[in-house]
Amino acid sequence: MTLDDPVIEEWYSFNRNGFVCVTYGEKNGWVAAPLFLWKVQEGRLIIFDTDKKIFQTLTLISQDEKTLTVKNKSGKVVVFKKQKA
Repeated sequence: MTLDDPVIEEWYSFNRNGFVCVTYGEKNGWVAAPLFLWKVQEGRLIIFDTDKKIFQTLTLISQDEKTLTVKNKSGKVVVFKKQKA
């Protein structure tokens, strides 16, 4: 899934074994691409590192066949475009 934002780059690719490749940063600026872990807990998608430090928490608000609208860790409502594997 890819964040629908003109400035911020945020992209997630999940696998079934609990790993998620993340690309984040600023478009036309710096970008990082760490490998994290993911789980669903109490209805929220939690993305965290091997030390269990939470990188991002996403709470689903709504979805359709092309987008996901979620509330992120900072409380901001954002939209992600779904990507096919």
